[in-house]
Amino acid sequence: MFDIITDIISFLKSLELIDYVLFFSVMALIVLIVSLLYIVRTSDEEYTYTLDKDLDDDLDLVALSKEIDEHTPYNNIDLTDYETEQEEKAIISYDELIKQHKNYALNYEEESNKAGINIKKIDNSNPLNETDIEDKSTKVPNIVLSYEREEEFLKLLKQLNSLLN
Repeated sequence: MFDIITDIISFLKSLELIDYVLFFSVMALIVLIVSLLYIVRTSDEEYTYTLDKDLDDDLDLVALSKEIDEHTPYNNIDLTDYETEQEEKAIISYDELIKQHKNYALNYEEESNKAGINIKKIDNSNPLNETDIEDKSTKVPNIVLSYEREEEFLKLLKQLNSLLN
């Protein structure tokens, strides 16, 4: 018995610092792996529990989709003075966005009906098409500046910035 203890002590004395660092790093790695496996295992169980709980709830998707379709957006929103000022100064107002939204419709690649739910796949190559013809008088023409004019404009902006500072 005494020989075993002396052998262990002599073995520990023969080890260097790098051996101790390697031993404790391997032990720490083993502890981390075990704790990671435990966390993954418990999170999977909680996830399956919540899925089972969600499947048990009775949710009428058809009634919910009809309610969403019938819902009208709120037109009577009380705005503060600052918000009304910003709405008036805006480049495009919320009302204009709503009107413009009605001019476009989504293009779908394919449509299918599974369990009473319409599933539509949007065409990514051409997602929007115009439903109404735009009035040409409201269209703002695009002005393309030449490179030299852009450079001149940039210099003027830098001068203005320097004057302001």
